[in-house]
Amino acid sequence: MDSLTPPHHPPSRPWQSTGALVLAGIVIAVAFVSLLLLAVSGFIFDPDDYPPEFYLALATEHKRDMLFTLLLPAVSLVLAGLSWFSSARAGARVLGAMWAGGISVLLALAMIFVGVGNINGALYFADLFGG
Repeated sequence: MDSLTPPHHPPSRPWQSTGALVLAGIVIAVAFVSLLLLAVSGFIFDPDDYPPEFYLALATEHKRDMLFTLLLPAVSLVLAGLSWFSSARAGARVLGAMWAGGISVLLALAMIFVGVGNINGALYFADLFGG
């Protein structure tokens, strides 16, 4: 008779999905701070003090900075998806995962906007002071 009974499946643990959602929130907070730092890094106080080579190197640095800051919303989006799919869909977890995913996408779009603006600004100054 034991061979006919279905195997015992342990119940899903709700802390896994809640923990992933809390981690997604923490990563979103860090991503927001990195967005602010990305915006500040593109500010050039006195642009005519530097040669055009400086701005070409700065454009490369802005590309690297944008790449690394975009990793944070990607991680929070993965964590929100993990929270969504890891357990039964309770209302609070579904809304939290949707919120975290939406905020992650908005942060990624804002980072792309700011990062491309920084890169274009550096290339503009390189072209302006290049002769």
